[in-house]
Amino acid sequence: MIVFGSKGSYEWLVTDQDCDLLKICPEIVVGKFVAISSFDTGSLLLSEEEKASGWESRNDIAYSARVKEANDLPRDGYDE
Repeated sequence: MIVFGSKGSYEWLVTDQDCDLLKICPEIVVGKFVAISSFDTGSLLLSEEEKASGWESRNDIAYSARVKEANDLPRDGYDE
């Protein structure tokens, strides 16, 4: 199943198939800011390297600097 749609400036995709959205469509994050609210069912603990590159953590949510490449996002095999 793959379902996608949009309303105004919001777009979404829902699937029950195994896919890597950032590999298929990296432009969804490139040039934008990302907030990670869950990482392996917990908060993302930022490394010193991530902090130095502009990531911040507030109230258990990690906020990126403007993303230059999709590969810059912390993933570690998790896809939440």
